[in-house]
Amino acid sequence: MDYWVDVSQQKAAAKSNMVHSVKIRRRRYVAQGSSWPVIPGRVGTITWNVAAWSTKLSIGDVNTTLAEAFRMWAEVSMLVFRWVDPPIVADITIMFAIGSHGDTQPFDGPGNVIAHAYFPGYGGNIHFDDDESWAITSTGGNSKSLLAVAVHEIGHSLGLDHSTVSGSVMSALSLQNNNVVLSDDDVNGIQSIYGPCAPRVTAIDYMCSDGKTYIFNGDHYWRLNDAKHESDRGYPSKISSKWQGIPDNIDEIFLWGHNWNIYFFKGNQYYKYNEVNNTVEPNYPRAISQGWPGVPDNIDAAFTSSDGNSYFLKGDQVYKYNNYYDQVEFGYPQLISAVWPDIPNNVDSAFEWWYWDGNVYFFKDEYYWKMTVSGVVSGPFFIGIDAWKNLCEV
Repeated sequence: MDYWVDVSQQKAAAKSNMVHSVKIRRRRYVAQGSSWPVIPGRVGTITWNVAAWSTKLSIGDVNTTLAEAFRMWAEVSMLVFRWVDPPIVADITIMFAIGSHGDTQPFDGPGNVIAHAYFPGYGGNIHFDDDESWAITSTGGNSKSLLAVAVHEIGHSLGLDHSTVSGSVMSALSLQNNNVVLSDDDVNGIQSIYGPCAPRVTAIDYMCSDGKTYIFNGDHYWRLNDAKHESDRGYPSKISSKWQGIPDNIDEIFLWGHNWNIYFFKGNQYYKYNEVNNTVEPNYPRAISQGWPGVPDNIDAAFTSSDGNSYFLKGDQVYKYNNYYDQVEFGYPQLISAVWPDIPNNVDSAFEWWYWDGNVYFFKDEYYWKMTVSGVVSGPFFIGIDAWKNLCEV
């Protein structure tokens, strides 16, 4: 079990099965050694419930805050967290209590010990001292940030010990930071136990309006941190929350090099999107056959190339599209294997990362391939290992 004490009380004596908020010389995250039984390479579901609520915060505020804390770990791992009733069947049971509360570590009133959590091998439960002045986020004074403490304690419930990397959530000295963001050290720690996410990239491209790359899968999208080759924290979000009028489960998003407008493709239709007004243009969607002569319905992928053409892929065929004449080039479609021998058929998506490294990336299942400007192909590589990281389910 881990318990959190105020900084002034960090010299408390150690218990045999506990870790404490004391400074220990460590180079990085530390995995405690126990974990939840998750099958490697597959998303693992961990359930939770609250057996006893806070008297300082509303049930709604507590529930929302705890769900947000669990989600932070879900965004960067192979874990998803689900509420389940009754509490007795939950993997992680949470409670607010005072004094003696059924375990061997009674709370001691305001200050000092404010929460403790059990590692997975000890059950994973989390207890908060209800004598504390809890707030959703700390407002100063003696108030304690439930969000900050919960994210930290959940880390212990998942198997992480304390880290001394400055700024990490799992640092013993970080719990009253209102800007709760998992650090690279926290992410590396949780992925060392449960592995990185293994997503599929079904649509990807760059937006001129904000200079960001967006990745789509199902009814969600992620915004990419290009420099770190990973999703920004706080994602995924629902497609409907940003892309007004765009359906879920799109086939592809396509930035057309002819006019630098964004187009979404699904089935036999396409949508022209107005990035300024953040909405679908009037009189859309339209039939693909109407707007893109010679391009088939139900495309797999599309991208604009630095050679001045666009390419549409479906099955084992590629269609070279002349941007200037607005038509498929003579002699196309051709077999993908004839044009790009090392690129597989039936890809999920493709795009040219022209503003970053100029390479074309192809995605299929859990893999991606990289093709340089000179046409040299490397791969397959696993999505989520060294690039396209943290595209996780929540």
